[in-house]
Amino acid sequence: MLLAGIMLCPSGWAEDYDPLAENRVVETRNVRQQTMSEAVYRHLSAAQEMMSTDRQGALDELEQLEKMRLNGYERALVLQTYGYVYTQDDNPSLAIRYFERCLELDALPNVAQQGMLFSLAMLYGGEERWEEALDTAIRWFRHEQEPKAEAYVLMAQIHMQLGKSPSALPYIRHANRMAETPQEPWHLLELSILLGQDRYADAVEILRTMISHWPDKAKYWELMSGLYMELGKDREALATLMLAYRHGLITDERKLLTIVRMNLYQEIPETAGRILDTEMGNGRIETTEKNLKLALTAWTSAREFDRAIKTIDRLALLSDNGNYYIDKAMLLAEKGDWQGVVTAAGLGVQKGGLDRPGDAHMLMGTAYFELGRLPDALQAFRQARSVGSENVRRNAEKWLQFVRQ
Repeated sequence: MLLAGIMLCPSGWAEDYDPLAENRVVETRNVRQQTMSEAVYRHLSAAQEMMSTDRQGALDELEQLEKMRLNGYERALVLQTYGYVYTQDDNPSLAIRYFERCLELDALPNVAQQGMLFSLAMLYGGEERWEEALDTAIRWFRHEQEPKAEAYVLMAQIHMQLGKSPSALPYIRHANRMAETPQEPWHLLELSILLGQDRYADAVEILRTMISHWPDKAKYWELMSGLYMELGKDREALATLMLAYRHGLITDERKLLTIVRMNLYQEIPETAGRILDTEMGNGRIETTEKNLKLALTAWTSAREFDRAIKTIDRLALLSDNGNYYIDKAMLLAEKGDWQGVVTAAGLGVQKGGLDRPGDAHMLMGTAYFELGRLPDALQAFRQARSVGSENVRRNAEKWLQFVRQ
């Protein structure tokens, strides 16, 4: 038979009492004091001592007690001890049965009664009897003067299992606020509820707290960055990842390249280039043609031409054509290094396989002209006119006329 005090309570027990209310009233139990005989005390003490080491011995002692004439208090203690034995024996169904019978007597002192109620609420939860867990937990709160944080966590978990995450949130928040030591699983529960409700701004705030307590957990930094992206706050998203990176928390190549591309997107190319150079140098980003091209984009966008040229030199070694040398010639032209343009463009033409050979000869012609080497300039422009596109041919012809004049 189930405990009358729980099962016969009016519908809405769990709704008509708010454990979070500031004016919560604690109800007092009036329990008639009863004494325990010496014989009962002896058997009960022996059973309790054997609970963890000799389960059968403990049960034997309890069976002896059941044969004795017991008052209500003594019988409640026997049933309570049975419940704890079966709890330790990982037999929750039997433990629940004995706890219910014990509570039906309503004979234990307040402290013992409260301890058993809390245990029963957790056992109901372990058996997925969530409505009974909720009613029992509420009954516990009715008589608890100073509930611990763990009790509010239990309430949050019960509401979650009942599919009432909005009701669970204030309980877990209260538990996190009152906890003497921050508990990571509790914060994760609060975070999961907020994410489930798409409350990203609130989730960012709890993540800030979590990062302050556990700054070495890269996943929290990454999640906060992702939430900023969802909120349309791209700069905050990048700043979060950069902080994690500078703390040495991001070492995976894919994530590092994400940071690089985010810097490029946010028009911070110098930072992107520095990260690439550093991480390719220490081997965390592979030195591939694709990654070097990304570095070239960064340094070119930052107008760091010397760094860009060094990157092109590395790229040229990986390529089977001369296109990178032409890119180098164009950068050297930006710097006004005309002899360097001649050399780089010449290497590009020599290696061959150019996508735009006419551009290469135009660069050489312009460089020769700036160097005052007019015959070489004429020869280069003739080559451009011969192999270039229609637009290149027109430009080459104009240059030829200009140089002849």
